[in-house]
Amino acid sequence: MSWTIQQLAALSGASPRALRFYEQKGLLSPKRRSNGYRQFDENDVTRLQRILFFRELDLSIAEIRRILDQTEAVQRQALISHMEYLQAEKERLENVLDTMRNELEGKSHMTAEERFEGFKNRKIAENEAAYGEEAREKYGEAAVEQANEAWRQMSQQDYEQMQKTEEELFAILAREAAGGDPHAEAGRQAAMLHRKWLEFSWDHYSPEAHAGLVHMYTADERFQAYYDACAEGAAVYLRDAVTAWTNQQKD
Repeated sequence: MSWTIQQLAALSGASPRALRFYEQKGLLSPKRRSNGYRQFDENDVTRLQRILFFRELDLSIAEIRRILDQTEAVQRQALISHMEYLQAEKERLENVLDTMRNELEGKSHMTAEERFEGFKNRKIAENEAAYGEEAREKYGEAAVEQANEAWRQMSQQDYEQMQKTEEELFAILAREAAGGDPHAEAGRQAAMLHRKWLEFSWDHYSPEAHAGLVHMYTADERFQAYYDACAEGAAVYLRDAVTAWTNQQKD
C-alpha cells in the first residue's frame, strides 16, 4: 500500500510542509512516481510515526536522524528509554499537581518535607524547560536523567550545603573577577568550590567534563549572565580557573 503526500498528511496529522521538511533533512526518503509525485510506503509511515514521537519529546532533528540511522534493535531500545522517561515525567508531574493542590488547600496543611519536594520538582521542570534539549544533545539522555534523579534524592540539608558552597564561590568571583589571576590560589579555591557544587547533582565527576562545562558558560549568554551577575568577567575568570586547575589534575 502507498500514500501520496496529501494522503499521508491526512493520515498522520503532519502537514505536507512538515513532510517535505523531514525529507529535506534526510529523515524520510519517499520514492517518486513516474509523474514525479512522492509515494510513501508502509516503511515510510512507520518511520514517520517514530519521527513524530521523538519530536513530541523535543528531540532535535540531528538526534532523531542519529537514532533512525541505527539498527531496528537500537531504535526499539531508544523507544523503550523514552517511554521510561515519559513514565518518570508523568510521576513527576503528578507530584507537582499534588503539591499545587496542597498549596490551594492551605499552606498550613503542608509539611516542610512536602514543600521541599514541591520546590525540587519545580526546579527540575525549570531546568528541563530552559536547558533540557541542549543538555541531552551534548551529554546524552542518561547523564541528564542522572542529574535529575540526584535532584529528586537531594535532602534539604544537602540543598542548603549546596547553596552555601555557591555563595562561597560567588564571594571569590566577586573579589577576583576584575583582575585576579585565575592561576593563583584564589582561582584554585574557586575551581574546587565549583567542583564541590557540581557534585551535588553529578553522578560521576571528571576533569574533562568539568572543563567542558565552564567553556560552555562563556559560549552561552544565559550562563555567562548568571555568573557575571555577581561581577563582570566572573564567567571568564571561572572558566580560566577551572581550566588551569583541571589541567593540573590530569597531569
